[in-house]
Amino acid sequence: MLLKDLICRWSLSPDISVHVAVAGSAQGLGRKDFARLLPSEGCHVGVYDLRLTHVPLRRTALESARLAADVSVNTFHLINSLGPRVIFYLNEPDSVFTEGLATAQARAKVPAIALMPEDIEHVGWLPDLPIQALENWNTPEVKLVVITNNRPGSCIRLLRSLSHAHYLNDRVSLTLNMDAEADRVTLQMAGSFQWDFGEKFMRHRVRRGGLMLAVVEAWYPQGNDEYAVLLEDDVEVSPLFYVWIKYNILKYRYSPDNYLYQRMFGVSMYSQKFVETHLAGRAPFNPEDIFIETPEYELRTPFLLQLPCSWGAVYFPEHWREFHEYVADRLLDIEWNKTSLQSVQIPNSRTNRWSNSWKKLFIEMIYMRGYVMLYPNFFNFTSFSTNHLEWGTHTKQQRNSAGTFLVPLMTDSERLLDDLPNRRLPDWDSLPVLDLWANLATSAELIKRGRALQEKLNPCLLRNSKNEVIWEGQEKELKCAKTQPYYSTHTTPMPKTTAPPAIETMSISAIRSDPMNPASISTYESVSAYPTPTPSSSADDSQDDTGPSPSQRKSPVSSATPY
Repeated sequence: MLLKDLICRWSLSPDISVHVAVAGSAQGLGRKDFARLLPSEGCHVGVYDLRLTHVPLRRTALESARLAADVSVNTFHLINSLGPRVIFYLNEPDSVFTEGLATAQARAKVPAIALMPEDIEHVGWLPDLPIQALENWNTPEVKLVVITNNRPGSCIRLLRSLSHAHYLNDRVSLTLNMDAEADRVTLQMAGSFQWDFGEKFMRHRVRRGGLMLAVVEAWYPQGNDEYAVLLEDDVEVSPLFYVWIKYNILKYRYSPDNYLYQRMFGVSMYSQKFVETHLAGRAPFNPEDIFIETPEYELRTPFLLQLPCSWGAVYFPEHWREFHEYVADRLLDIEWNKTSLQSVQIPNSRTNRWSNSWKKLFIEMIYMRGYVMLYPNFFNFTSFSTNHLEWGTHTKQQRNSAGTFLVPLMTDSERLLDDLPNRRLPDWDSLPVLDLWANLATSAELIKRGRALQEKLNPCLLRNSKNEVIWEGQEKELKCAKTQPYYSTHTTPMPKTTAPPAIETMSISAIRSDPMNPASISTYESVSAYPTPTPSSSADDSQDDTGPSPSQRKSPVSSATPY
């Protein structure tokens, strides 16, 4: 029933034509049998019969191989005839039909969406995606990155919640990043944990890096199709967190107009209940209060917010690489005692409360570049992750308020769609934009504010004849090039060169005879002990402070002192 509904909804798309292949009457489902299952109206699909021969239920290995070959050959001929852009089929374990379909798809080199039967109820949003996004179903590679230290109880709770999630038949890797202070129980637990959905990696620092470096260095993307879900160990995830992430990535990253979404740096799994950037301190936040008074927005619409989420979010590769460069520049500023970016003052913001946090640096970067993150907005703050606010690096003073940050976890795929406007994610131009303080704004306003701050920090930006900054190619310039310290991984900076010191010389005259006494022995001329300019010295160099002034200098005096 779920598969039939999905096929019919797909057929309603004006840009997609749907064709269905059935095994045949000998296998229990012929073309006419399937047509009778479809509603008489609102479902327009082409049905094709593969006409597979009957094979006993308890078949031999030879009979199973022959059936799989028949499925592969007949499906391949149908693919060549129809020329589909995407193939969709059920991936049932130990099924000769699945084996034959996979072989035909690989031979035809057509993108495929192969789902387990139990996944069908979680992908009701597939008909919302354009054909380009469906073709890229297998393109994004999502990595789960867990950051833990010495809270084994919290970590195992997170790992168990990850194990109970629906991954839509994708291979998803898991990386456990542990700081140097990780205790023995955490190390043993991480090593013995079984991960069945992809590869598992373990990283253990030998020197303490702290939370900021633990987060920043936890992931570096290899390409623009790699994404990371960053999770601190006191987070717990919903079984549908990956469904939410997959839907958003395909919708906003692989649609034909994805160039519009270049300022979205990630998707949050957590629904904000507070905003902590106000000068007055933490302020309660409920998007309902904004959208109920704004008729152009649906009450339950997701929204774009200029704040990163540290309690469960997927981050996009281009922006995370930018963040690495930004952090490197900021740390280098501190190391070289520069002042241009040591204290980025975002107007009307308390971002300095995270003085040692990666989040503060991320806010600085996204403010100056006008970046935003998409946030869910379901009833009662229902989210795809929640935070237990365990005792740790940044939660020593807030443990008594942990309950105020807990939110319900989404467990119903139907509710996920029901709460979205028109049961689908909005298009980009329909998403509300909120600034750093959760006030309604526009993308253009965020860009303008960020550039204004950047102009204050970098007076060396190139300008046109009207004294306007040429932002193309300079939007990510943080400071004047001449103020950047020289450093290299291969050579040592040369010391500052200075003018060579003047050389003190002794001028000795030729030896000659005494004119009053021709028979006398030859005599010396006297010696000048003043510096004499070298040929390479300039006029200014000859008048330095290493000797008397020109008026005090005298020509060598001859004397006729006999031996």
